[in-house]
Amino acid sequence: MTDFVCYASSAREYRKQMGGSGNATALPAPTDQGIAKWENVGKAFDQMVTDIEDALRAAEAAHEGRAADAANASIAQIKPFAEEAANTSRGVKAALQEQASYQREAFDALPAEGDTLPSGQEAILDPPQKGWVEEWGLDSNPITGWMSDYEERQQAYIDTNQRSPIMDQ
Repeated sequence: MTDFVCYASSAREYRKQMGGSGNATALPAPTDQGIAKWENVGKAFDQMVTDIEDALRAAEAAHEGRAADAANASIAQIKPFAEEAANTSRGVKAALQEQASYQREAFDALPAEGDTLPSGQEAILDPPQKGWVEEWGLDSNPITGWMSDYEERQQAYIDTNQRSPIMDQ
């Protein structure tokens, strides 16, 4: 007889979605180095600002009168855009770092198999299976009912998955 699970473990599903496997213990390494790339973009724009300032000084020295003023004016118009682009790229880098931090924090907050729950029970990621006591109906007998821990395991499973919806907050 095939057992069909009518409910899934949100803790295991979040681990699978974030870590690539329902048993993942850590987030996978990034496939691209976006943070470093955006840092380099910021440095490139910072260098552009420095180059513009150097060009302003050179234009000032090379020209006189209206020609110097025109060179300074045209270069000065470009400088704020380069500065803003550098600031924007640093903002993107900071946002990526913050996102990575939040992802790690969210993943680390997911209950893992065997973690201790606030109730003191161990986290259970998979729906508990009934044992021989339940299969034989001995759990409903007052004399043998004490042998069943299915309800406790079921409650631990529920408690585990109630800790999981951190993504919905």
